[in-house]
Amino acid sequence: MVEKFEKTFVQLAQCELSPEEWQAWWEENKVQLEKDLSRGVFLKLKPIKHGLRWVPILVSQKRAVEYLSARNIPFENSDLYQQHYEAEFKAFCKIQKEQDKIQLEQLNKKIPQVFQTYPKFAASLRNVYSNSDVLDGGASLHKIEQVEASLGFQLPNDVKRHFETAGNYSKPIQGIFIKKSGVKLFSITKPPLKE
Repeated sequence: MVEKFEKTFVQLAQCELSPEEWQAWWEENKVQLEKDLSRGVFLKLKPIKHGLRWVPILVSQKRAVEYLSARNIPFENSDLYQQHYEAEFKAFCKIQKEQDKIQLEQLNKKIPQVFQTYPKFAASLRNVYSNSDVLDGGASLHKIEQVEASLGFQLPNDVKRHFETAGNYSKPIQGIFIKKSGVKLFSITKPPLKE
């Protein structure tokens, strides 16, 4: 029964379908495919949900190549989807970099004291700041004095200046979130696992 689908798998392997054509074909045939294919093959071929247009078809194409190769079904492999993906990803990165630059400029206007007090930190932000980062202005001197009172000692002047300059700071680094809130100590946490 699966043989009737193999012609489309060959078209997919040869990059003859657009992402929209592949998605439409999949939606039209997924019930029968789920019956006829093993669960593993079905899930491998199933187009993934993704924000980029070419990723789902590229992933499915690679699985179609595996499927056809394992069954010695002839086809001419193509890297056209890979080329489209690379161009799309490059354009996405360029747009993202421009958006990050604009956000950093807005941040500089919002809390210029961070950029003035810590020029090296500000310079490093130009290379690594992204829209997932959070950086807010510092705590008031009154708040810092309250923390000192609760601690029972005075903070060094440079530490006070730091807390007055930069408040909330959060940066995800490879799935770990480094966060500093106000005049509290840093906390490092992993995000909750998705079930």
